[in-house]
Amino acid sequence: MELGLTSHVAAKKPFLTKLMKKNRLSLRKKQLKWTKKQWENCLFTDESIFCTSRNTGLRVRRKTGEGRYDEKYTKKTFKHAPSVMIWTSFSGKGGPGDIFFLKPNTTITSSLYIKVLESHLTKTLRRHKVDLFFQDRATPHTALRTLKYLRSHGLETVFFPSSSPDLNPIEHGFSFLKSILDKEKTSSISQLKKAILKHWKKISRDYFLRLSHSMPRRLKEIVKNKGAMTKY
Repeated sequence: MELGLTSHVAAKKPFLTKLMKKNRLSLRKKQLKWTKKQWENCLFTDESIFCTSRNTGLRVRRKTGEGRYDEKYTKKTFKHAPSVMIWTSFSGKGGPGDIFFLKPNTTITSSLYIKVLESHLTKTLRRHKVDLFFQDRATPHTALRTLKYLRSHGLETVFFPSSSPDLNPIEHGFSFLKSILDKEKTSSISQLKKAILKHWKKISRDYFLRLSHSMPRRLKEIVKNKGAMTKY
């Protein structure tokens, strides 16, 4: 019997327990009534890994009869592409924040994260003239030493619930930056770093303003989905 159903690849989203969903709903109760202006005055932060070569789709035009696997029609990939991890931020009010490059093969510890906060976060908060910043619940972010540092320096922090990338709009900023870098020649770490710095700074403030303004919609989607993952 035909049901009119078509086959689709399942979307990949983090697994959420009942407690995680409850925590996601708890966050929205506190910030659901915030205005767009209030969201503009928040700094969103996170880390992300950037590779010198990404296995994303590349569209090419070729004449009939020419081989699909001709070298000029293929995108070169590497089995283990060199990569770099960055920490950065943005606010709707001030646009893109400073970038901190972690050394290759470095594990983020509480001590290292505090150095990032000291050298980049406080400076960005002052420049953007904002007081509140958001971060996820990664272990270095929630370690006792980190929490003590945040309290002692009067850094007002809101933690996103666990496994909630859809709540942090900087994830969209990272994806947008990576789509730009796909068009760049970044075969070495030095080239990649230069490209990241150049293009992150060039992203318009209006783009980041739209991302900060998306927060009310994100929270409403969580309510609609009863704490489950959203389309973001």
